[in-house]
Amino acid sequence: MVDERTQRIILGALTLAMGAAALWLNVVDPAAGESYPAVAAGSIRMTAVLAILWIALPEARKGAGMWLFIVAAIIGATILIGRGKIGLKIIIPAITILAALAFLRRFLGSLTGKPR
Repeated sequence: MVDERTQRIILGALTLAMGAAALWLNVVDPAAGESYPAVAAGSIRMTAVLAILWIALPEARKGAGMWLFIVAAIIGATILIGRGKIGLKIIIPAITILAALAFLRRFLGSLTGKPR
């Protein structure tokens, strides 16, 4: 298992890489961004999400913070699916599976006596 400091470093590196991609596609080479508009727009959004998660990571580990993030993500995905975004129909089952795996991991940790 990776410790919290290493997780923050990895998350920060991913944020910087995504920010560099967003900068490249939208400012440095806008012709490439026009060729791939979904990637150009998605890179900006993912940079913001990763930066917020990087800032909130220590607080999210303390308790209900990560669960509130998951609930907000599910509600947001549900609202967008209601507007006809087909790609998000994959996100809800994925989030549900991840939540079930997190619960199962914690439950098995309580049975074995190892904190998870």
